Parts: sequence; structure tokens; C-alpha cells
Amino acid sequence: NKGISITDGTTKKEIQDKTGLSIVKITNTLNSFIYEGLVEHGLKIKQSKTYVLTEKGLKELLKSKGMLKNE
Repeated sequence: NKGISITDGTTKKEIQDKTGLSIVKITNTLNSFIYEGLVEHGLKIKQSKTYVLTEKGLKELLKSKGMLKNE
């Protein structure tokens, strides 16, 4: 469950490996998600920033998967 806990965030490289998206696209998307309060910075792994879902981000993800009713 990477990206859920601040101590186990995910890096841009890990996202790229799973999605095949460009680093530029991932960076732009993460910046938008941070602005919207869906994602925040986690702890650094060596020199790499990590990212984690916020509580709001997790709720939105679960709603989009049909696992949480709209509030």
C-alpha cells in the first residue's frame, strides 16, 4: 500500500514504472493534486521526494472506485 502512509510514500520513478507516463506528466499531475489537497509530500528516500495520499485524496480515490458513497 505504497503512498498511503507518510513513512511509505511513492516516488515519481515508481509511478512512472507502474504507469508508463512521462516524469513531466507525473510532476504536473502531482502538483495539481498537491494544490487540490489530494496528495502531500512524504519522507525523502535518499534524494527522491515521496508522495502520499491525504485523507481527502483517499476518500476521492475510494469514491472513484465505487467503494465509498458520495457525501
